Amino acid sequence: MGRSFSRLVLATLAWGCAAQQHEETTTTDTPPCMRECSGELTRDQILSVVGAARSQTRECYERRLEENDALRGMVTVAVLVDHDGSVDQRWVGGSLRDPEAFACVGRVVDGWRFAPPSGGCVQVNVPFALWPRDRSANPE
Repeated sequence: MGRSFSRLVLATLAWGCAAQQHEETTTTDTPPCMRECSGELTRDQILSVVGAARSQTRECYERRLEENDALRGMVTVAVLVDHDGSVDQRWVGGSLRDPEAFACVGRVVDGWRFAPPSGGCVQVNVPFALWPRDRSANPE
């Protein structure tokens, strides 16, 4: 597992929107208020989409790593998956704090297509832990 470039933790979100309804979010730490959903996707359905995009997420990170070799942290992707499986809303942020990396990951997320959730739309959170590869453990 030490050679893995990211760890995925998947969870369904229920963001508290009351406090955020009329506030402009100016940080990249908190996802914006998304409409409430009660649909469901299985872990396998989520992994089939996210797993296929892990290398693209890593490419976004590595391009920015060339500019800043100390870049490391979390990239969190929050998506609202509509009833047909399309990504209706997305948010990308986290402790990586690199707007260009976030924008690149956002473009990757725009291409995600999930299976239609049972019960309507669903909110999904996918954090990626990104750090430089250990060249001695994983020579390229």
